[in-house]
Amino acid sequence: MPNYNFLNFSPAEFEELSRDLLQAELNLRLESFASGRDSGIDLRYSKGKKNLIVQCKRYEKYSDLRTGLKKEAEKIKKLPQQPTRYIITSSVSLTNKNKNEIKAILTPYIKNNSDIYGRDDLNNLLGLHPSIERKHYKLWLSSVNILSRIQHSKIYNQTSFEEDVIFRNIKIYVQNESFKEALEIIKKNKYVIISGIPGIGKTTLARILVYYFLANGFEEFILLSESIGEGYKLYDKNKKQVFFFDDFLGKRNFFKANFANNEDARIINFIKKINESKNKILILATREYILNQAKITFESFEFFSVDTCCIVDLSKYDKLVRSKILYNHLYFSELDKLYITSILERKNYLRIIEHPNYNPRIIESITKEKVWKLIPPKKFFIKFKKFLDYPEGIWKHAYEHQISDLSKIILVILTTTGTPILLEDLLLATQNFIKLHYSKHNIAYSGFEFEKSIKELENCFIISQKDDRNNIIIEFQNPSIQDFLINYLKNKRLLISDIISSAVFLNQLVENFTVDKKKRDKICLYSETLNIFIRQITKDFDYLNFSILHLTISPHPRRERYWRRMPSSDLEKLYQIVIRFDYEKAPQIKKMIIDRLNNFIPENLDSQEIEHYVHLLEKFNKNLSIDKKEMLSSLFDSLNWARDVVEFTKIKNIYPDEYRIFLWIVNLEEKITGIIDEELYQDDLDILEELQYNIADLEESCAMDLSYYSSEIDERIADITDYEGDYPERDYVEPYSNVKDVSDDVIVDMFNSLRN
Repeated sequence: MPNYNFLNFSPAEFEELSRDLLQAELNLRLESFASGRDSGIDLRYSKGKKNLIVQCKRYEKYSDLRTGLKKEAEKIKKLPQQPTRYIITSSVSLTNKNKNEIKAILTPYIKNNSDIYGRDDLNNLLGLHPSIERKHYKLWLSSVNILSRIQHSKIYNQTSFEEDVIFRNIKIYVQNESFKEALEIIKKNKYVIISGIPGIGKTTLARILVYYFLANGFEEFILLSESIGEGYKLYDKNKKQVFFFDDFLGKRNFFKANFANNEDARIINFIKKINESKNKILILATREYILNQAKITFESFEFFSVDTCCIVDLSKYDKLVRSKILYNHLYFSELDKLYITSILERKNYLRIIEHPNYNPRIIESITKEKVWKLIPPKKFFIKFKKFLDYPEGIWKHAYEHQISDLSKIILVILTTTGTPILLEDLLLATQNFIKLHYSKHNIAYSGFEFEKSIKELENCFIISQKDDRNNIIIEFQNPSIQDFLINYLKNKRLLISDIISSAVFLNQLVENFTVDKKKRDKICLYSETLNIFIRQITKDFDYLNFSILHLTISPHPRRERYWRRMPSSDLEKLYQIVIRFDYEKAPQIKKMIIDRLNNFIPENLDSQEIEHYVHLLEKFNKNLSIDKKEMLSSLFDSLNWARDVVEFTKIKNIYPDEYRIFLWIVNLEEKITGIIDEELYQDDLDILEELQYNIADLEESCAMDLSYYSSEIDERIADITDYEGDYPERDYVEPYSNVKDVSDDVIVDMFNSLRN
């Protein structure tokens, strides 16, 4: 028999569960009855002379239940139609003595003890009606056994799998049409793309899906945070794995920075790999406008059809769902009664629910203790509505009133560096700012104060985690914080000047600054700040490194996952300036790029450096005065992979005459076949699958027939790929469907329960 305590349910959800169980047990349809907080009726069945009334009481202690039922007895007397039968459901475990006492309190309405359902009775009904248990996912998903199973699954690159975090996610979440839709898509395709506007609940839905699959027999959860390459490396054909790639198309600078190395093709290939598997699930999430841009920019992304996308938008949140989301956050928060009263007065909650900027993230943020405690109770609703009118205002309030001056500077620095960032790099950037500008900003600084600020910011503005080498990584708690800070800084020119002049990382300068007024997602530089910016890059170019991180997985058998900084070679720094900054509008910076490229010799480059160097040649070939023969020779000697040759062949469009003459000197065909032969015998599926793409490109760019390699690659893949064992089809449960057409009375009744 199940053994739930039902305390993860809000009173409204407990009422719905009671209704479903009693309908199944009594074989009749119960209606929700909402005529105000003093009605004394939660559920009712009325036909002819029969008038069955049900009261659903979610309490933790019997003493509270007894007190509540004494009040109910007075309400029943005032009902215009007296009940012919009266039933109580309660989350409290009841002894026979307790039931006798309850029957005495509610005499003559309760005829016998069998109409008093305590915790054990409800668990018994769940055992008799398992379909009800499956529908109410929140019930079994937060059971002790399921939580233990989720926690003890193998988790990669995710720190938020502690029991209290999982339990809170499950308590707060309100199931809606998106959950059912996503499950159906996964059932059909083994993967789903969740898209929508920021803060609408994409990541929350993905988390619940992950919990759901881990609870249903999947063994491993892998969070992909850097590139799809992580998925290839951790793919285990013998294990049932759930992959989640959040913001898989990036947050900004996606097309320039995040999609090098045929990442679009690699994503499509991995999706196909998942689709053909027998024991894998892939969940991807992205902002909807970025997905639309990707479809326009990359032909391969036309692969994403309506059948594979679950768009989370307000249309999926009918009025009842919106109400339950707000209700759950209020009910399960630690808000003082006076704050809740501010929401209940004059039915203010309806103004929140019906607000055009309704957003679950705003609700989650304002109900955090660090935010609401700084707002006077009587002004809580007014401030709540202002945050909806101006969504970024919630961060402005917390930023200006909640944290120390040092914490504010740390957040500004994080905005310029971008995240994730190593804690030690954040410390270095902060120390340099304080060293140069402490008197101007009147900030006291010490190692202790820095640690204090990090603790102050934790879980409100930032989150921290450790990799397998105990490096501490700092990230923004959610993307809207950085969006707010970028807008907040736009008119703070003195602060911008100080940040630029104290920069120790190149990405501090090129990540979020621009000279293009049309780029609203960046901070525009004007006259004085632009001059400081140019001087800082040109003067300190040799000393500026990167704090940009890449997630790395060490070779088998250790399989450590750790973060490493982007290499800070001159070539990489020039490339990052070009792709991230409007160098054409800053002649001094463009001149510096050209001068340094003229003096650069492309020797011993790796694959990424080859790609970036060719990109720079494409951009600046008309401005360069390099020895093209020496450049081609050095670059040719660096070719070690098929993808390198693909990049090398692009030079025929940049310097066609020199390229043609160079091919008379070297044997490119022999170089290509030698590289393919060596690459063909790598025991890495990722390399072999990428080789297939590169061979197709080489056939086109070099006019060579390499088709005979296709069968060899297929054989090699077959040699190192064992058969993936099948697994039984999961029973994809039909999720609980919320009633769409409800009157305000139902919502009013639900919120009135908060008064108690």
